[in-house]
Amino acid sequence: MDHVAFASIGRLSSLIDDGQLDPVDLLEVYLDRIAGVGKPLNAFVALREDKARAEAHGARERSRRQVRLGPLDGIPIALKDNIDIAGSPTANGMGGAPRFAEADAAVAWRLKQAGAVLLGKLNMHEGALGGTTDNPHFGRTHNPYRIGYSPGGSSGGAGAAVAAGLCAAALGTDTAGSIRLPASYCGVVGFKPTYQRISTSGIVPLSRRLDHVGPLSRTVGDAGLLLEALASGHCPVTLLPTPGSLSGRVVCVLDNFASETITAEVTHSFESTLDLMAGLGARIMHTTLSEFDPQAVRYAMFLLTEAGAAFEHGEALDLDRSRFSEGFARCVQYGRRMSAMQLLAQENRIAMAAEQMLACFGTADIIASPATPQSAFSFEQDGLTNLNTFCTLASFAGCPAISLPMGRDAEGLPHGLQMMGPVGQDETLLAIAGAFEAAAN
Repeated sequence: MDHVAFASIGRLSSLIDDGQLDPVDLLEVYLDRIAGVGKPLNAFVALREDKARAEAHGARERSRRQVRLGPLDGIPIALKDNIDIAGSPTANGMGGAPRFAEADAAVAWRLKQAGAVLLGKLNMHEGALGGTTDNPHFGRTHNPYRIGYSPGGSSGGAGAAVAAGLCAAALGTDTAGSIRLPASYCGVVGFKPTYQRISTSGIVPLSRRLDHVGPLSRTVGDAGLLLEALASGHCPVTLLPTPGSLSGRVVCVLDNFASETITAEVTHSFESTLDLMAGLGARIMHTTLSEFDPQAVRYAMFLLTEAGAAFEHGEALDLDRSRFSEGFARCVQYGRRMSAMQLLAQENRIAMAAEQMLACFGTADIIASPATPQSAFSFEQDGLTNLNTFCTLASFAGCPAISLPMGRDAEGLPHGLQMMGPVGQDETLLAIAGAFEAAAN
């Protein structure tokens, strides 16, 4: 039954509905893969085997009585290790004795209410501050496409687990690209919703101003199903049908990124993607934002996240330095030294660029770019500084953004396409992404 490990949530749910797939059997497929082919990847840091089996048995009984709670009922999903699951350890990628959560994070509670089976916790970059998931306390998570290569970060365990068929989907967090980077490097879909569209309650913060939580999944449709289950508020999410083309859509490309170091293969994949979009009926427009210097904004975002780490973890550093690697401790200490004036200057620098970017949506439906400037890289290449250059503005502006596959390099390593949409227009962005996905596959 290993083939079901790579099926979409929509397909798995349909099989359960039809009585062709037992949720208990489905769970065992993933548990076997985690213990077998997935073990060298080091994607999981904690499993909930007994509790997950109990949840799967509950889903089996509901299925047999034809009273399933929805499309996620019986679907095994894993969570990044900064997201609380009651009774499970939350380490946030840090050392020392983990804290056992007393209550579920809002997203874990919503998944349980939808009948999902929570597999366990996924490895991450220490403190969610970094893009490699080369974790000094739990070990490296390897990219499923090549051992010894990074899956991206900070939600690297989530990207690797979905790509390797170790779970049907995963939840990660994104402060400056931490969902979209692993999605790009691991060849899966990663969706950062509009800021606060999905509650971050019960998630260890990095920057409360910038933190988002969202799904990594096999398809855009699966991301939509998870948004529907996780979205905050009492109004149900109305998912738009995927159109048959991109006719009438306007796709904006920011020429500011021309100054960035981007591999020729990523550039080729992106140019081919724009050609495909044009062939589907989209109009491609180019613009330059006068206030957007990608390098300056990237640096500003790094300073803001360091300041956030200092605010959230400075006291813990004073109490028990052994929980921190030297690198993370230096980031926290540097963040503590920044003055309010310095932080305000960085905020203003990004705010002007983000305001101009959001103004593009007056004429464009989406802004498109590569998700990352390069394919997955060896851990020995750690030190690349531009991993999240395409991701920062969407995080600061709080607008929805998605990374989905757009080809591979000569060695078979995936490339990601980023689409950004207007604030609050998550469903429209997913519909456009779904149209591209259907045409590209």
